[in-house]
Amino acid sequence: MALVALDGRWIKVNHALCGIVGYPEDELMALTFQDITHPDDLETDLGYVHKVLAGEIFTYQMEKRYFHRQGHIVHVLLSVSMARDEQGEALHFVSQIQDISARKLAEEALFREHELAEVTLKSHRRCGDHRRYSR
Repeated sequence: MALVALDGRWIKVNHALCGIVGYPEDELMALTFQDITHPDDLETDLGYVHKVLAGEIFTYQMEKRYFHRQGHIVHVLLSVSMARDEQGEALHFVSQIQDISARKLAEEALFREHELAEVTLKSHRRCGDHRRYSR
């Protein structure tokens, strides 16, 4: 969980988030979510942020990648909503971040296995076609 200022600064982070991204709380608090977001995911995330700020949507969820303090990528499921005051003015974002790296690794492994199986199957079919014509 994290509370995030409108400009992306962390206001409050819990120990679980610090563990996910590998930063001690004080170091993470000196960064913004933009600093640790993979550049390929930042535009999509900021697009949602602008839609929430404009009142077009109230919440959003996306899979994205953060950079761990040690440099590797961490896949997360991000759920964001806006906290507002009594007049409806935006106060800060409330973010729930779930580490889905293990799931993403399993999906990638399954995808590679599927691709290998297709290549193998196509190869066997070609060999079978070749045997039919060589008789």
